[in-house]
Amino acid sequence: MSGFVYLKTNIIICVLLLTVLNLMATFVNAEETQEDRLFQMLQNATPLMAMKIERHLFELWSNSGNATWDKLLKQSKKLIHQKDYQNAIDRLTVLTQIAPEFAEGWNTRATTWYLMGKYESSLSDIVITLKLNPRHFGALFGTGMIMEKYGWNAMALIIYQDVAELHPRRNQLSETIERLQKKMSGKST
Repeated sequence: MSGFVYLKTNIIICVLLLTVLNLMATFVNAEETQEDRLFQMLQNATPLMAMKIERHLFELWSNSGNATWDKLLKQSKKLIHQKDYQNAIDRLTVLTQIAPEFAEGWNTRATTWYLMGKYESSLSDIVITLKLNPRHFGALFGTGMIMEKYGWNAMALIIYQDVAELHPRRNQLSETIERLQKKMSGKST
């Protein structure tokens, strides 16, 4: 009988342990952010759904939680759309000074530098963007574009492949990777 009691006690302990582990897993999953869920959804999304998820991620990233910062970002994006790059840079510089932890301020300034042809400045801001938001596939893609501008195609390809891991359905990403692979193998299109 003592063997049976021992077995029964071990089964109860195992069930309790599994219950505790299950509760811990539930707690960990409760800590999962909306951004985490969107990135998970990106992995198997249709192209149309991926565009919607991407838009939602950029909305999340553009929401700093501070009305002043968000207003500066919105004004800057409007100026960029109007091709008034220098005024956009001025506003974004203020934004990055008052909100150095707001990744989207750095990313938007990096994009503006890129549009102005100032690739070194763009890369400097991309580095900060990626330090603050390592999953920022837009900043990562921009890095690949700059690497291509410098003729560093092997590095650009690696970066684009990293983007594909985060966002496999990114608009024109597979075409970009294929084009670059052909170019590097001597089969330029």
